Amino acid sequence: MVEIYCFINPMDVCSVKRTEYIYDLIQQQEQKYKFHIIPITNFNLICDYVQKNTTNRCLKNYNHGMDTVYNLALDYEALATLNRCKAAKYLRDINPLLQEVPYSRELSDQVLRSLDICLPRFYKRKGSALTKERVQRNQELAQQMGVTSLPSHIIFNFNVDQDYGIVLDANEDIHLMENLLEEPSIEKAVSSL
Repeated sequence: MVEIYCFINPMDVCSVKRTEYIYDLIQQQEQKYKFHIIPITNFNLICDYVQKNTTNRCLKNYNHGMDTVYNLALDYEALATLNRCKAAKYLRDINPLLQEVPYSRELSDQVLRSLDICLPRFYKRKGSALTKERVQRNQELAQQMGVTSLPSHIIFNFNVDQDYGIVLDANEDIHLMENLLEEPSIEKAVSSL
């Protein structure tokens, strides 16, 4: 079994597109994969995003960025308890809209309706302690795995005798992922580049 952890900033186009690319790659493979999308709400990582993507670095933009990312993380986790595929599609669908308009409940509802999500059920899940706990656990997992930039993708191959994974961060060539999926040994995949 190969497990892939995709730590993303759900506001960032690059994060969402890279994750979608990896998902499409694993769909073409014969081997089974566990695929985890993990929206990150870490303040330092979001600050990096705001600094790179806005000219006005006022406190309001940082607060808006944190609020947006936290709401998107809650949205994703609430949806994932209902339907993981629709949760991933939600992030793909809302992401380009966020480049045009700020996150709002109305925008979220529009995307949720397009996915045929029962809004009362969704909002009950979003407000639950379990969903908030899942978001918190995801942040702890990112810290434990040493995620320092977004997007970061961590791959563990349990099919071979390896007790470690490999991290592909935002600076890595995404095509390295193709080698990793085709080659069962991480050492061989990396050395073939």
